[in-house]
Amino acid sequence: MVLHPAAPLLAQEVEALDLVAFQGRRGFVGGCPIGSVAAEMADSNEPLRQDLAEIFHIRERYVANGLAAMKERGELVDDADPEELAEFVLAAIQGALLLSATEKNGDVLRHALAHTLAHLRSFAAPAP
Repeated sequence: MVLHPAAPLLAQEVEALDLVAFQGRRGFVGGCPIGSVAAEMADSNEPLRQDLAEIFHIRERYVANGLAAMKERGELVDDADPEELAEFVLAAIQGALLLSATEKNGDVLRHALAHTLAHLRSFAAPAP
């Protein structure tokens, strides 16, 4: 699951809580299935690594497109870079999923998502 930045920030917060709840129901087992396979196979299977990289790129584009739409609507400041922000969001979520799975603790994921959303909010355009 990846945050959908085309939605208002409040909806993103709800989606982030859904991700924590989903992972909690799974007992924080395995983290992200794609990330788990990537960690296991990226160094030993080049075609699979390329496929996994493309999956991450698709997810990143999804987030970047949503952020670009927000920027076009004037919801983000002019210096917000949707592609860099999307890369940050995906990296933060993937790292938090790995740590949460390792520690079997939702606080890691919850905190990372809260800080990710706070970082995104820091690019919100001032209200007119």
